[in-house]
Amino acid sequence: MSTPAPQGRVTQLPALCLCGCGQPAPISTETRAARGQIKGQPARFRRGHNMRTPEGRAAMAARGRAFRARASSSARPGGRKIDREGYVLVKAPGHPLADCQSYVREHRLAMERHLGRP
Repeated sequence: MSTPAPQGRVTQLPALCLCGCGQPAPISTETRAARGQIKGQPARFRRGHNMRTPEGRAAMAARGRAFRARASSSARPGGRKIDREGYVLVKAPGHPLADCQSYVREHRLAMERHLGRP
């Protein structure tokens, strides 16, 4: 005679953070395909722990160098900066295509010069 299976909810052991800290990873509250998270499943890392892996540290170091280089070049008056999409912006006050801070995408200025437009 076999024994009946226990009644109630089956509990699952929490997944551990992949950084190696040994802490349990949180359960995702929503599905985010871009991050590889599925609602109800454990996340890969605890918040902020993804930078504790060698790959995460390398990515952060590379990103930090790029941000420092961009910040120093845009600090000069009439300087250049890079927007979120990666376009180089040049200060051009009064230009018809300028944004609210008087910056225009550099490729547009270059093409205007190439075509001989004022």
